[in-house]
Formats: sequence, C-alpha cells, structure tokens
Amino acid sequence: MLLFLTFTATTALRAVLADIKKHGTDEIICLGDTISLGPQPLETLNALKELNCIYIMGNHDEAILDPEKAPEFEITEHLVPDLYWCRDQLHRTVLNF
Repeated sequence: MLLFLTFTATTALRAVLADIKKHGTDEIICLGDTISLGPQPLETLNALKELNCIYIMGNHDEAILDPEKAPEFEITEHLVPDLYWCRDQLHRTVLNF
C-alpha cells in the first residue's frame, strides 16, 4: 500500500502516523507544503524526518528558504510574514532536509 501525505499540523500528522503503524504501508510519499501553514513547523518536520519517506518539496517549503521569492512561487503577499516566522523556527540543519 502507498500512502501520500500532506500535513501542516503535528497533531493530525501524529494521528495518521499512528494509523500507519496500525495498518502498515509499503511506502510513504509526502507531497510537500507541510511546514509553512501550521503552528509547529519544527515538530512537523522532525516527525516527517523520522518516517524516512520520499519528500516532494512544495512551493511553500521552497519559499521558506527565501521568503522574498514568495511571489515567484505563487504565494500571496499576506503569507510572507508567516514564511519568515516559520524559517525563524527552524535551524539550518533541519532546512537541509
């Protein structure tokens, strides 16, 4: 069984991960945009790292690396402060994930 994930909330992600352990899966593919739209970016990213899953970087994830380029990623201007906040919550070693 393949499972595709896209989450921004650690609580919801942990519930899905518990279900995965219960039912099992062959492979997990994370569809990106997981850390910039929720209140716990570091916790969410750490949970995903533990999965050893295939991770496809979304436009929001990429914009965290350089929030000034948000318009290039079709991210509305009112979300740019959130990108800066999110980036400030993460450290360089996590961003290299």
